[in-house]
Amino acid sequence: MKLKWIILTLVCLVIAAIVIGVATTGWFGATETDVIKIGVIAPLTGELASWGQNGYAGAQLAIDEINANGGINGKKILLIVEDDKSTNDESVRAINKLLFVDDVDGIVFTDGSGAASAVLPALENKQTSLMLSVASNQDLTKMSEFVFRIYPSDSLQGKFAASYLYNKINKRNIAVISGQDKWAQGVREIFLDEYKKLGGSIVFDEKFDDKATDFKTMVSKLKSTRAEAIYILVHPVSGIALLKELNTQGVELPVLGGDVLDSGEIIKSGEGEGTLYTLPKINTPEDFVKTINKIPNFSDLGVSIAASTAYDSTKILIDAIDKANSTNPEAVQKALTETNYKGISNPVIQFDSEGDIKTAEFEVRQIVNKESVVYEQ
Repeated sequence: MKLKWIILTLVCLVIAAIVIGVATTGWFGATETDVIKIGVIAPLTGELASWGQNGYAGAQLAIDEINANGGINGKKILLIVEDDKSTNDESVRAINKLLFVDDVDGIVFTDGSGAASAVLPALENKQTSLMLSVASNQDLTKMSEFVFRIYPSDSLQGKFAASYLYNKINKRNIAVISGQDKWAQGVREIFLDEYKKLGGSIVFDEKFDDKATDFKTMVSKLKSTRAEAIYILVHPVSGIALLKELNTQGVELPVLGGDVLDSGEIIKSGEGEGTLYTLPKINTPEDFVKTINKIPNFSDLGVSIAASTAYDSTKILIDAIDKANSTNPEAVQKALTETNYKGISNPVIQFDSEGDIKTAEFEVRQIVNKESVVYEQ
């Protein structure tokens, strides 16, 4: 009888050990040190879903390729994806989960500037390298030495747009319409400063609530000015509504927008026909697009630059972990400062002292027949 109780006790201890092991590792025979955990925050739903889905697909492809080649030093890469639903509150929830629950070794952030400005303060409480794949506000990389960006900052986009309107198409009187979010106001301020320096006049400068969809009064006021062109900084929902109202009221002035117009929601809406917008020269090679569309659940994805920038961001982050031979935050951050990477999105990716990509070019694109094409004047 005594022997039976001893055996029963031993069996219980073994079962308890197995349960504890599974609870802490997620599978038999694995430990927290067996994998490198990379978090992705993306707007998989909501207003910027087309950008978020592209970011997710790009990061997934990068992880799949690395794992297919054996991972890093024998360790597989585990991708943990959080949907921030295109809202700041959900972005904050997502980063806190990734940092303090999942304990990730690095993060790829594929949402815009407003959400990025909301999440980056979390890095003060837990230093972790974070790659911005599309957020462009010029102040973001100043918020932490652990933030790096392969997408050009708004300081470059705003200046390019001003120069294009003034020097390329010779417009001297401009109307500006912008949302009040971090991205729109960051580009707007730089644009206004540069355009005025060039000698141009701002004859109309209106801001709107980010959730606005009624632009009837604003467009009516714009029509009474001497504007020769319109510069708009809008997100998809408000952008579609504004473009529709411009069409309804018969406004035939040239319209130039920011890079957010490169979203499937706006391009496919039918309201933006003929609209121009500025966009960084970022590559999305045909073979890359085909490979993205082979990933399960992404066969119908309209592949954009958000896929290639997320792909490169993920590869660069993991490459830094490999070169550091460690997931130690300081070691990974130091390796990132020394990045010299041949990417898909850009042929050479290096970072300046603030963590921004060193070189960048812009181009003007146009929406034609619900497609985006390079604009040749």
